[in-house]
Amino acid sequence: MLDYDKVSMNEDDPMEKVRGREIIPGIPAKLPVPAQRALAGHGIANLKQLTKKTKSEVEAWHGIGPNALKQLQKSLEENGLAFAEEK
Repeated sequence: MLDYDKVSMNEDDPMEKVRGREIIPGIPAKLPVPAQRALAGHGIANLKQLTKKTKSEVEAWHGIGPNALKQLQKSLEENGLAFAEEK
């Protein structure tokens, strides 16, 4: 079995993070991998960047399901942040 703690990865590339590790500060490590990829694919590297997106915009991204959206919302709230207001 692969020991993920010993895997050498490019730490600068969020697409190469291993499941179970926090890819974005403040976001749960258990966020589903497709959601992690969606965030990375849209250039989200921290929670502050996520606040520039509306909830419905993020919800529309491939890989963001209802569970992931709830986790993201909770992470934002726990850090005193929120999604951008709907237009």
